[in-house]
Amino acid sequence: MDQVSFVHFSVTHENGMTVRGVKFPATGGGRKPAVILSHGFNGCCADLHNRGEAFAKAGIHCFMFDFRGGGLRTTSDGALSEMMTISTECEDLKLVVDYVRSQSDVDTDNLFLMGESQGGLVSTLVAEESPESFRGLILWYPALMIPEASKHRLAMGVRDVFGVRLSPDFDSDAAKIDPWQLMPNYKGKVLIVQGDRDFIVSTGVVEKALRLFPNASIKMIPGAGHGFGGEDFNTAINASVSFVKETVLENR
Repeated sequence: MDQVSFVHFSVTHENGMTVRGVKFPATGGGRKPAVILSHGFNGCCADLHNRGEAFAKAGIHCFMFDFRGGGLRTTSDGALSEMMTISTECEDLKLVVDYVRSQSDVDTDNLFLMGESQGGLVSTLVAEESPESFRGLILWYPALMIPEASKHRLAMGVRDVFGVRLSPDFDSDAAKIDPWQLMPNYKGKVLIVQGDRDFIVSTGVVEKALRLFPNASIKMIPGAGHGFGGEDFNTAINASVSFVKETVLENR
């Protein structure tokens, strides 16, 4: 795949903390649909550039960013072990959404949220809160079970996940969140991309989301786990690009 250029952007919260990201501009002129991509736990958008390149080549803007304290390699302000929670990530995503809406080359009637793992939970929560704002939702192995995992860690007195220390408020914040209750309110199209050998996000979690979202479909990738590489990645990104293009066409 030929490399696609990107541009940096930053947005600042009222408290002075800055969220930094990159935009992969769509090829061609005029106002284009946009995908806003949220990374997973301890991730960063530098690992996701191949997603942005694929969308841009298909004529779709892709904005991606680092959550504040979202990972050990974050370029945004904040430290994972000090301040990151699901609620702060929702605040970051909403701030970026406002920024994307302000861009003159973005078709604001065709905004899509996309999230991977924990970013899938965050994208779901933001879409549920403002269901009319987004044309569609793309969830790669969405970690919708995080609130239950947080309740378990609180009971056990544990603050580490995958060898990484969580912020003091992470689990108490996540334990109060219910991603399932408002799912029926989001009437837009939802694509879930999942591997059948994902031992972090279970099939049961995904099946529950498929039942509760009114307009959801799934792309199951045989043999894939939590994270897609090689041909699994190609399958996932092709399905995601097609989903955006088809959803936009349906609404014209």
